[in-house]
Amino acid sequence: MVFGIKFPFSRENKQSAISSINIKWKGKMHSLPGIKPGSGDFSIRIPFSNKSEGESAIPGLKMQEKGAEVITAVEVSQPFKISRITPEVPISVERGGKVDITVEVVGPEFSYDGPITITLGSAAPENIKMEITKQVVHYKGLTTEIPNTAEVAVMEKGMIFKKDIQLLKAISFGTEINKIEINKPFKLVSTDPKIPAKIEDGNSYIMAFYIQAPDFNYSGPIELSIS
Repeated sequence: MVFGIKFPFSRENKQSAISSINIKWKGKMHSLPGIKPGSGDFSIRIPFSNKSEGESAIPGLKMQEKGAEVITAVEVSQPFKISRITPEVPISVERGGKVDITVEVVGPEFSYDGPITITLGSAAPENIKMEITKQVVHYKGLTTEIPNTAEVAVMEKGMIFKKDIQLLKAISFGTEINKIEINKPFKLVSTDPKIPAKIEDGNSYIMAFYIQAPDFNYSGPIELSIS
């Protein structure tokens, strides 16, 4: 998310000084320079952009494509009050889109010197529950269960998560890996190292699997078919 701010207009009465303007969005705080609006009503305009920048933590993989961001509420810290928000909430901003949010604020009847915090609310993410009963590797007609891999996890729908698997539990030293498939409803997004790859360490060969979770609760195994 990218935030910015334009200096407000104000009605000069008693003098107030806002030391900083803090915009809170999804648990993160974006601090902006302070202003001197006086007292009475003033307006803050927040340009909001729905975009992600840079690479993800997955080697060679761009950021996941995300849909619209929805601002469900706008709140302001005391002693200020909001008189109007334009556009009205909920505000939906499509991927790559921008919107100027104008927050009209009523100042206190006394001089104030300190920060102001504007909180942009968002809907809680939709989570799923995954009960992984085991992880297995299929290779040349043989099925190997990786020990101690049962777990229960709660995560966002469609989230990409990482699994590190010691492939020497199922595949011999010197094996060349050319193709990997995963059982539905999962989707294999990437591996590290990338395939094709060769098992060249006879003591330990751990491959990282980046897997996209389903959009619904799941109970069962993660199965990898390697050829």
